[in-house]
Amino acid sequence: MTTTPAQGGSLIPGASAVAARMADRTIRLTALGLMRGKVDLAVSGQDNVPRTGPVVLAARHYHHLFDGTSLLTTIGRPLRVMVALDWVDAGPRRRIAERMCAMAGWPVVLRPDAELYRPDLAADPVRTATYQRETTGYLKRAAGQSVEILRRGEAMLMFPEGYPNIDPSFTPKSERTDDFLRTLPGAVRIPLLAQSTGLAPIPIVPVGFHYRRTGHDAWHIQLRFGEAMYARERGAADRAVEELGTAIHALSREPNS
Repeated sequence: MTTTPAQGGSLIPGASAVAARMADRTIRLTALGLMRGKVDLAVSGQDNVPRTGPVVLAARHYHHLFDGTSLLTTIGRPLRVMVALDWVDAGPRRRIAERMCAMAGWPVVLRPDAELYRPDLAADPVRTATYQRETTGYLKRAAGQSVEILRRGEAMLMFPEGYPNIDPSFTPKSERTDDFLRTLPGAVRIPLLAQSTGLAPIPIVPVGFHYRRTGHDAWHIQLRFGEAMYARERGAADRAVEELGTAIHALSREPNS
């Protein structure tokens, strides 16, 4: 049986509507607490984000923490975040992290191109092959979960670059504000998968971030939402990914530049 939340509501699989609302509120309050005294946030283009119905936010990834908290505290509706957990070693720590993501209704992936950036994988073909097999299972599961999120009419956040510029564990990027990686196709392919189940074209909203340091781990952040894009045909997916990346880059330029 499929349960559909009330319009504009939230539903975390396996949770009651009341529990889901409480979880969403706790996440938002936690995000606000993490930003307090560290982030001066300026927002523009928020009207480009639909208030109801399925939507994918495809965001530039600059800061490992504050990108997500900025969006969680700005969007006036529950937001499901696709989270990469390959920085957590397989075992008890990752299982705990996965359980916490499951409680929030957040899909978990392992980044599929890690061997391009991580010397420890590139130097060990056997470990690389094992990692790739594991990654495939995570991606398939996350894709299915993401389609269900969109079918429930919820909002989903993805970071198509995969890696932030600032990360305490590992990143191939530098702190330069103009340092980008290629745009991965998931933010286009997942809406297409959801649409193949009978949904109308799903808006994909490009999101830009521009950061400026104002102190030690203190920032002025310019958060910009662009006009929604749509992927209507599988044959045009590559072009849609390219256009999405171009839009994210443009929205992440320094204001007035």
